[in-house]
Amino acid sequence: DDDDDDDDDDDKGEDDSDDDTATESVSHDDDSSIEEEAEEVDSMLADEALMLSGHLYGDEENQRDSWRDAVRRCKTASRLAALTQCFLHSTMSIMVDRDKEYDTLCKAVKCWEKEANENKKAGRKSLSQKKKSPCPFPKKTKFNSASKVWAHWSPTKRLLWAQVPGRPWWPSIVCNVEDKNLAKRLAALDRVVINCVGDEGIYIVKKNETKRYTSRSGENLSKYEADVIEKLEKSISIADNF
Repeated sequence: DDDDDDDDDDDKGEDDSDDDTATESVSHDDDSSIEEEAEEVDSMLADEALMLSGHLYGDEENQRDSWRDAVRRCKTASRLAALTQCFLHSTMSIMVDRDKEYDTLCKAVKCWEKEANENKKAGRKSLSQKKKSPCPFPKKTKFNSASKVWAHWSPTKRLLWAQVPGRPWWPSIVCNVEDKNLAKRLAALDRVVINCVGDEGIYIVKKNETKRYTSRSGENLSKYEADVIEKLEKSISIADNF
């Protein structure tokens, strides 16, 4: 009888071992299935994700309508949620940059207003002392027309040439700032909000850094790289058909 009991225990042990092996096999299969499913979801979203990234970062081949149509084609809540998460992930860095650029604009306006007041005081002091010499040259500021800024804006139908440090005279669209108080302060500073044709962002330039738009600026472009000139030519072509 003892021998029979031992045999039963051995059989039970083998059965438990087989069960454990089977459980591990099922668990492994489940993990593989989950990974395969995740990879499938990633691959299904890849085209739409690339489309969205291209649209957000200025790729002309990926337009807003394509992304909108992809969202409309969603047939499940899970897919819509995945696309929404993709959108949030892609736009987060852009929104952070926009906040920084708006903060830069606010600081720049305050700095320019301070400089303007100092220049006025220096001018009055010069006149009171009956000096014939011109007013002191304004102190160099860390904010200029090339400073990367942002504000809510809308384009007008007015074109001009604008000079932004680091690039040639560029065909640009005059823009309206939607913040009326900010627009009034910029106007008082003789500053113009422009969007360089072919670019996404805006620049704040002085009025003496602009001129009437014609098909050519008359500037010698020999000092600029070929890729800059190529981009300029493309922007001029767009502006001429504006």
